[in-house]
Amino acid sequence: GEEVWGNPQLNLRIGLCHQYDNFYEDMTALEFLSLVAKLDGFSGALAREQVVAGLGVVGLDEKAWRRPIKTYSKGMRQRVKLAQALMHDPDLLILDEPMTGLDPVGRRAISDLIRERADLGKSVIVSTHILHEVETLTDQILLLANGRVLAEGDVHTIRESLETHPYAIKVVCSQPRR
Repeated sequence: GEEVWGNPQLNLRIGLCHQYDNFYEDMTALEFLSLVAKLDGFSGALAREQVVAGLGVVGLDEKAWRRPIKTYSKGMRQRVKLAQALMHDPDLLILDEPMTGLDPVGRRAISDLIRERADLGKSVIVSTHILHEVETLTDQILLLANGRVLAEGDVHTIRESLETHPYAIKVVCSQPRR
């Protein structure tokens, strides 16, 4: 165990791509990621090197780097968040709904990127509610609900479990329609 709070070395070993955007909208991707790299402790030249590498990995072209983030599509914004998570080559990558807003080509590229990270011995945690996305990424799943493990195992075992033991959701409202 390591101390988590106030431990910049530990923070550099973790990359997070959050589901929600948190950008300075008037900045370009290059400016935004350079700022983040500097806040992570990288100096000017090294910060730029990390940013360019991160943007290259996620397939965002150089022309787009120089436009304000507020002009980006959802898929482009997702790629900037992924670049931020990857630019310092973390040992652990946590991805919250990483395929949101991506077109089929983008989904394939990000799936390949996730598999490449795992092949390099990096740990990747993907949070998603779309089971067929998971099937393209891994053969092992841990299914959680409200912090509890519902099931774990290979994709086929989990799918069979869901088919043989479906969950029912009961909706209760204080003012039902009249």
